[in-house]
Amino acid sequence: MTHLFTGLGNRIKNMKNKRLVGFLASVYGTFRNKRPCWVSHDSNAWITRQDGWRIADPHICLQTQDELFSQVEDSYLLHYRVKPGNVILDIGAGLGYEAMYFSRMTGETGKVFSIEASPHTFWYLDLNIHLNKITNVNICNCAIADKKRALYAEDSEAHVANRVSGTEATRDNVNGISLDEFVSENNISIINFLKMNIEGFERYAIDGMSASIKIVQEACICCHDFLADAYKDESMRTKELVAHFLKENNFRVLTRDADPRPDIRDTLYAYRL
Repeated sequence: MTHLFTGLGNRIKNMKNKRLVGFLASVYGTFRNKRPCWVSHDSNAWITRQDGWRIADPHICLQTQDELFSQVEDSYLLHYRVKPGNVILDIGAGLGYEAMYFSRMTGETGKVFSIEASPHTFWYLDLNIHLNKITNVNICNCAIADKKRALYAEDSEAHVANRVSGTEATRDNVNGISLDEFVSENNISIINFLKMNIEGFERYAIDGMSASIKIVQEACICCHDFLADAYKDESMRTKELVAHFLKENNFRVLTRDADPRPDIRDTLYAYRL
């Protein structure tokens, strides 16, 4: 039955009539999740309403809030647990699923800074924050880099793979800023948790956080050696470099080397000694 619903869901997504697609996806999502689910298309986004919240995505997302939040915990929170009142930096925020999780867990007394370089992806991040009336998340369309400078961000629909570069190609302009500068400009005095997933640009980001790393308590930095191997691009090989940086700044670094997922094997989980 699961495979039948999966195949049906894929066929629904490929249909052209968006109103009909929304209706069929709503029916499918209601059966899948065993709870009411409404899907509609507005501007450039598919909006899914369920569990008392809304999800804006370039594609139809029928996952429940519990499923999405579980993915956040599995990917980024090996040993850290978000607490009410925490200050979190979410660098490489994507569509905003992590921001919504961090917002819920930090509560009214917490603060989340979500940073996304790709203008296309940032549009969805902004929409998700506003649709859900989230007030404890500050969003910024910029790139965390080694210093303030002009950069270029890929702007494809494959938002998880969008990269930042110093070379102009089929990319959009984006302002680069070091984490030290961002922290200073936003008067951030402590970072309880730093999450960074910026598709290889972490090699430059660490050169601009020599001061701000001192106020970080715990961190999760996604490295991308597996992409260096896949695409023969050594600029993506960052795991050893970032691990050395963290250890030099008095962090213990943990990895999940036995995990079958290559992106998880290249993720560094760190806490201050």
